[in-house]
Amino acid sequence: MEDLPKLTDSVYKEIKEFEDYEYSNCIAYEMCIRNKEVKRLFEVLEKMEHLRKSLKPKERINWKKHRRDYYPIVENKLTLNVIKKELKNKYFIDFNKKQIINHKPENLKDSLGLISFVPKAKSNEAKEFENKEFEKWLFIDKIGKNEIIKDGYYSIQTYYKKDNKYKNKIYTNFKKELIKPYNKTEIELNLNLPKNELIAYISKIKDDYDKDNSIIKSPLELLGEDIKIDNSIDKNKINKNLIAKKFFVYDYVTKRLEQIEDSIKNYTIEYEEKKEDINKSPYYTKQDKLIQIRELKKELEENINQRKIEILEELEDISKGTAIRYYYDIKPFIDDLKYKELI
Repeated sequence: MEDLPKLTDSVYKEIKEFEDYEYSNCIAYEMCIRNKEVKRLFEVLEKMEHLRKSLKPKERINWKKHRRDYYPIVENKLTLNVIKKELKNKYFIDFNKKQIINHKPENLKDSLGLISFVPKAKSNEAKEFENKEFEKWLFIDKIGKNEIIKDGYYSIQTYYKKDNKYKNKIYTNFKKELIKPYNKTEIELNLNLPKNELIAYISKIKDDYDKDNSIIKSPLELLGEDIKIDNSIDKNKINKNLIAKKFFVYDYVTKRLEQIEDSIKNYTIEYEEKKEDINKSPYYTKQDKLIQIRELKKELEENINQRKIEILEELEDISKGTAIRYYYDIKPFIDDLKYKELI
C-alpha cells in the first residue's frame, strides 16, 4: 500500500518556501496538478511520450517502402498536441514555454520573434539582397543574444544600432507556472530609476486597480486565513504555513479515498440499483420519482462525506473540526478550477 502523505514531506516544505513574487502562481499550479482531470491528462501524456520513444525515428523510415511505419508517428504527435492544447487552453499549463526556458535557451529569441528566419546567404547577390531588404532583421540576428535567465524571470535586450537604442523585455519564469491567456497588463518601466520610486509607482497603479475593481481581499488572502486562530503572523502577508497544511489535508483525504475506493464504489452501485428500481416502478408519478431520486442522491453524498469525516479523524496533529474546514477551504480551488481566480 502506498504511503500516506505526511506534513513533513518535501512537497509541503516547498509550498511554504515559495518566494513572495511567485507565490500566487506557484500555489495555483499546485492546485491545478491535483485536479482529477488534469492528473488523467498527465497520465495519458506520459504514456504517449513513452510510446513516442518506442517508435522508429522518422529519419530511418523508408517512405517509399514502409510508409505505414510513419502513420503511428503522425498519430502520436497529433494526440500529444491535442492534449497539450487542452492543458494550455483550459487549465493554463503551457509545456512549450517551459521547454523553451529549461531546455532550449538558444531558441528563446526565435520563439519570441526577435530574430530573422531568413536563410543564410550563399552568394554575393543574395548577400546584397539581404543587406538591402532585411537590414533590421540582420541587426537583430547579430546582437539579439543578450538574454538573461534567472530565478523568477528571464529577459531579452534588443539593441537597435541605427537609433542607438535598446529595449528590454522581461517575462516571468516561476518555479511552478501557469500561463493565463488574459488579464495581462503591460507597464512601461525605467529600471534606471530608484527602487523605492518604482515600488511607489507600481503600488499606486495596483491600489487604483483594486479600488476600481472593488477588491477587498483576494481569494489567496482568504485561503491563507484561519478565522478561528488569532495568531501573530503579519496580517499583510499570506500565511504560507497554513496553506501548506490545507494542501496536506486535501492530499491525505484524496489518498485515503483512493485506498478505500471499493467501499465508495459500493455506495455508488447501491445508489444506481435503487435509482433504477424507482425509475421502473409503476407506482410512482414522475414527480414522485424525481423527489425519491433526489433524496437517494442526498443519501449517497452524506455517506461519502461521512467517510471523509472518518478519514479526517485519523489526523493526529490537526483536530477534526479544523481538518474539515481546511479540506473544504481548498477543495473548490482544485476540484472546481477556482485556482484560476488566483492569477
